[in-house]
Amino acid sequence: MAVNIDWFDENHVIFMQFQEFITIDDLVEASYNGHAMSILGDPPVHILVDARKAKTFPMNAKQMSERLPEHPAPDRVGWVLVVTPDNVLMRIITALFTHFEIMRGKFRLFTDMPSALEFLREQDSRLNQPPIP
Repeated sequence: MAVNIDWFDENHVIFMQFQEFITIDDLVEASYNGHAMSILGDPPVHILVDARKAKTFPMNAKQMSERLPEHPAPDRVGWVLVVTPDNVLMRIITALFTHFEIMRGKFRLFTDMPSALEFLREQDSRLNQPPIP
């Protein structure tokens, strides 16, 4: 799988780190794993996505909308923060994926991890201060 998923801040922030080559199957598996973790966590559970290493990403929006599962409990999800390279096409595709994934959630794109973490800590005072990946 081209993504590693773990808790960034136990029960509060899910951390998804994508590798260079991402397939639709990787996104589907990441979605299911992220859903399971967010149901186990203490809401709101935020999702921090690190896609800085990604070089390829599925481009078929129709296929993504058909294959990505709806979140079983979208009210448990807080912010979804995505850190991507400063690449316009990658940012558009990432925004589409995130839209399909959470539909009505709060979403924000960043080009660097420190800015994303600073924003998240401003939004949720429960968060610990884990080191920046």
